[in-house]
Amino acid sequence: MEEFSSINRKVKTSLHAIFLVMVAGCTPGNSPSNAVVGNEFKVVTVEKRFDSSSSPVGYWETSLTYPQLIQTGKTTLDSINKQIDALVERYSCQGSGEQTFAAAPIYGSGRVLSFYYEATWMCASMPSPDSVSGIANYNLESGASLSINEEFIDASTQRRFIDLANQLLEEKLRKLPKEEIPGCKPFESAHSALVSAQGIELRGLSSIHGEPDCPVSVLIPKTELGSFFKPDSVILK
Repeated sequence: MEEFSSINRKVKTSLHAIFLVMVAGCTPGNSPSNAVVGNEFKVVTVEKRFDSSSSPVGYWETSLTYPQLIQTGKTTLDSINKQIDALVERYSCQGSGEQTFAAAPIYGSGRVLSFYYEATWMCASMPSPDSVSGIANYNLESGASLSINEEFIDASTQRRFIDLANQLLEEKLRKLPKEEIPGCKPFESAHSALVSAQGIELRGLSSIHGEPDCPVSVLIPKTELGSFFKPDSVILK
């Protein structure tokens, strides 16, 4: 069995407060009653290096940055934390290899947790590293992954949203030299959509063994989202 000795390990956490504000109904002349539930999340950073004879340089390194919701005893939040753990673990070598996972930017509204991530891993059995980028959106009310494509009013509304995103993308690409945007292609759906404080951001993503990210992102402002998404969508709350 291969022996691993820890040379360096540091774990940092920074707290970011996200709040869910519930306003109760009120009668004329009365002030509304506010019940505030603080759903804080921490950004976990793990840096470690360990000796291994399976590495060509004698050691493997791990560098991870990802969010975790602070436990409040709610099963929905526990479920999301487990899903994030599984996402990070998906791109690991389970102890015999190198891994980098970086989540940024990270957005939390009290109803939604959303982040963009880049992952790179090099396992002992691999001839070269692999990498991928992606978007993760979670519904804090249900504890499930949030599919932006399922939040549209209907199929035609979704098509109008994607058409608008592609129009904005084309306007940006026209201003850039072609050699700077080799990985930029029109959006086909909202699977690469990230929820943010400003609205919905769409990015070009890379797949495993795929083309690089498109360096250009587009934003559909928050003020325009009401015409595209279901009235009860957590995106609008």
